[in-house]
Amino acid sequence: MNVEYKKKLLQLKSDLSAETVIKQEEIEFINGYNEFTSEGPHCWEVTKPKITEPDTKTRKAAEQELRTIYASSDQPYSARYFAGQAIGIGPTILSGELVSWLPDLQRKLHAELQDGTKDEWFTNESNCNFGGPEDNYPVTVPNMVPDSETRQSAALDLAELFLLTKSDEVKKLLKICYGDFGDEIYRNTKTVVKIAGKALGYSSLRILLSTNGLAVQALGSILVLVAIGVGYGLHKLVSK
Repeated sequence: MNVEYKKKLLQLKSDLSAETVIKQEEIEFINGYNEFTSEGPHCWEVTKPKITEPDTKTRKAAEQELRTIYASSDQPYSARYFAGQAIGIGPTILSGELVSWLPDLQRKLHAELQDGTKDEWFTNESNCNFGGPEDNYPVTVPNMVPDSETRQSAALDLAELFLLTKSDEVKKLLKICYGDFGDEIYRNTKTVVKIAGKALGYSSLRILLSTNGLAVQALGSILVLVAIGVGYGLHKLVSK
């Protein structure tokens, strides 16, 4: 979810308890202060609180929109979960929904697009069975490449879900996405790894090292040089 969409969801949740002001509060200035010269925090006091009543129209409209979001398959799963919580869907039902959503997110995390075609060579081993030479021949197949946009959207959705639920199942999928279990299929872009690492609370240095092989090599070289320098210094000290 982007920032604007999050603001919209938060506003809808707030609108569920919207009120209409019938009469504003009445205040009385004290200690000689007035509205033009007052600076202190106690320059006035409320003598009559404001009078409000539920804004039924706004509340019903917000609830209806949140229900639509919750039921829509076109919405991010994190938005649907948030909407479900806001309108009072029980935790048992939401947990069941979450479990049913994860396989689709897992599929999207390694989504691919076709980028033209390519030739792959195949071997017909049937000739070998009869003592003849192997028969190699090209076959035109789709050239599949990572669908970066879909993968990153899924990673963001997964990260938002983890912030909302702290679910062990979601956390495990984020760890797979990050590469903690050595599953390279998910480590397709630096952005995906960064999203997962940030959601898991990993340090910036850890994420940097995971997404930048050159940084790892440089750090390793620095550590080697430091170790050599320390060893040389100790050798000189002992030799004296």
